[in-house]
Parts: sequence; C-alpha cells; structure tokens
Amino acid sequence: MIARLQLFLAQRLPLASSVIPAAGGARWPLHLVIAVMCFLASVALGITMTVSRVADDWSADLAGVITVQIKPRPDLEIESQISEAMRILSETPGILSATEIPQQSAAELLEPYLGSVELPDDIAVPHLIDVRLDADREPDLSALALRLQDAVPGAELDDHFRWKSRLAAFAGSLEGLALAALGLIIAATIGIVVFATRAAMEANREIIEVLHLIGARDVFIAGEFQAQFLWVGLRAGVLGAVGAAALLFALTLFSSGRGEFFLPGLGVTWTTYPALILVPLLSATVAFLTARTTALSVLSRTL
Repeated sequence: MIARLQLFLAQRLPLASSVIPAAGGARWPLHLVIAVMCFLASVALGITMTVSRVADDWSADLAGVITVQIKPRPDLEIESQISEAMRILSETPGILSATEIPQQSAAELLEPYLGSVELPDDIAVPHLIDVRLDADREPDLSALALRLQDAVPGAELDDHFRWKSRLAAFAGSLEGLALAALGLIIAATIGIVVFATRAAMEANREIIEVLHLIGARDVFIAGEFQAQFLWVGLRAGVLGAVGAAALLFALTLFSSGRGEFFLPGLGVTWTTYPALILVPLLSATVAFLTARTTALSVLSRTL
C-alpha cells in the first residue's frame, strides 16, 4: 500500500517543490485580476496622498495671512483709500506687515481666467493689500473688518477661512472615498482568492485525499495552498504597484507646467512612491490569510 502511494505521488508530483502542484497557466488570469486590483488601490493611494499633501501645503501658506481688497469708486481717489487702509493696518496690534500688491501683479492673477488680453477701462480691478499676522497675538479680524469698512469705502477683508474650510472638507472627502474604494478592492480580492482556492482544491482533490490517507493534517494541506497564494498575491501586487507608479509618474510629467494657476503643486512627489510598497505587502497578506481560512474551512466540512 505504501509503495503504491509513493508511486502515485511520484507520478503526480515530479520534481515539485510543493506537495500540491501549482495550477500553471491557470494562475495567470488570477495574477492579472489581482494585479488590476492592486493597480487601482495604488492609484487611489497615490492620488489621496498627493491631494492631502497639497491641501496641507496650501493651508500652511494661508496660515497667518489675510488680504484686504479695495474696490475703486468714482467719487473717491484710490490712492487715498489705499493710504487710509495702510494707516489702519499699521496701527493695528498683531499685524507684522502690510504690503500693497502692484496692479500689474493683480491683473496677472486674472490671466488664467480671462487670458492675456487688455482689460477694458470700465472693468475696475480691485487693489490688494497682503497682510501678515503675528501668530502669537493675532488681531480681532471681525473688529478690523468693521473698522476698514467704516473708514475706507469699498474695502473688504478676506481671512481665507471659507477657502481653507472647503479645502479641508474636500481633502477629507477624498480620503474617505479612497478608504471606501480600498475596502471594496480588498473585499473583491478576498472573493477572488476564495473562489480560486476552492477551484485549486477541487482540481487537486485526489492528492488531498491521498495526503489524508498517509496522515497529513489539515493545517499542513492548507499551508500548501496558503504558500502558493502568498506568492501569487505578492507578484500580482508588485505588478499592480509598478504599473500605478508608472502611470502617476507619466501624469506628473504630462501635467508639469499645465494648470499651475488653478492647481499649483498638484503633482506626485518622490515621497509618494515608497508608500506604494504597502500595496504588494497588503495583497500578499490578504491572499495568504484568505487562502488559509478557505482551505481549512473546506477541509473541515468536506474532506
């Protein structure tokens, strides 16, 4: 009986490093599907990290900065309006500096929206004053805004709070969507590995029965499958992460110098790429644990 079992195993497993042979060419569709899942997860991770970094950079740039806009009025001289606004700002405690932005620079801010054309004379571009605040003793901005409005007709104070709050909400929403997408990708990967593990066990049913006959435990048999799917998940994860890194790099090169007026700094930096290593590791871990759990469940119920 032992001789027959040895002959059977020798015929079924020639020169195999694993007791249970891999499915060979049938594994490549599995590699492809998991690689696509890892590609999507890597792209979502890279874009989320980029948007979060840009949002943090913009928030840091806007911290401690306010802008005073002065709209020209036909009944007043703009120079007197600016002088009065500068006087109020210089007398306000907690303000480090107040600098008038040249009109040429202010007009250039409208260039991405209106193009490089001469503005008609009847379109009055507001005059801007860049104000830097002392972080240790910031002034009461509400009181300062009322004082400017009373003393300087047409003056408005912008503390960028609305912009910063919307930016934070946008970044938080995108991170939530990315986490939800990552969860769906993991769930889909688990389902794929469960199906593939059951198919592999059914294809090797005779070998599994023989292993049971010679005293192999379920943990040993499950270990054969989990080891195979560990490498499947790792290889597919590397393929997906490399593909995503190439796409993000190409998008960064393509978008370089484009749309900088609208979304400055929106590009993938080199600090993002090392984080993509987490995707193959996560893929291998999910495949490993799913294959082990599935194999043990099938063995305990049917074999």
